[in-house]
Amino acid sequence: MAWHHHPIIAFDTETTGLSPKNGDRVIEFAAVIYHLSHRMEVLEEGYVSHLFSVGRPLPRLITRITGITDKMLVGAPRFEEHAAEIHRLLGTGIIVAHNIGFDKQFLTSEFQRVGLDWPQPVAEIDTLRLSRASYPGISGHRLSDLATRLGVRLDGAHRAGADARACGEVFLALARRAALQSEEPEEVEAWASGRALA
Repeated sequence: MAWHHHPIIAFDTETTGLSPKNGDRVIEFAAVIYHLSHRMEVLEEGYVSHLFSVGRPLPRLITRITGITDKMLVGAPRFEEHAAEIHRLLGTGIIVAHNIGFDKQFLTSEFQRVGLDWPQPVAEIDTLRLSRASYPGISGHRLSDLATRLGVRLDGAHRAGADARACGEVFLALARRAALQSEEPEEVEAWASGRALA
């Protein structure tokens, strides 16, 4: 089945720090779900967004970067309450994230708290690697750099919803540019990683 017949799930997380091994947790998860036509046009779009309480004050640096405050998390659920829903979502299609390894380590840690392994998506696309493969002579590969390069709007950077949407749109823009219409998911995964298509 061609890759674009699967749901495209672009997602992002915001966290309390840089490493779950140091006790850092996910405080926000958002995903934009795209359903595409055979011409890679968006037919339908879904959206999921959650803020999570971590039971302790946020570091000031995180509030400064994300704009998420302790007050915004008052009464918010714990990640565990939505873990199964997020796990199920990420296993239903092709997942896309910028620097996916960062989000993956945090989500894996959160899933393990409730006895879940990393889900088995159809394919995993890292738009950071895709940017480096697409623009090898350019040094700027942040999501904002890539969005600017492709004319994709990124309002509210460093909030999961805005970053997830921009990530999905830059992936689709580059896939359309490469005319990836008949490729299988594993071929698109290889292309996004900078490996030659068979």
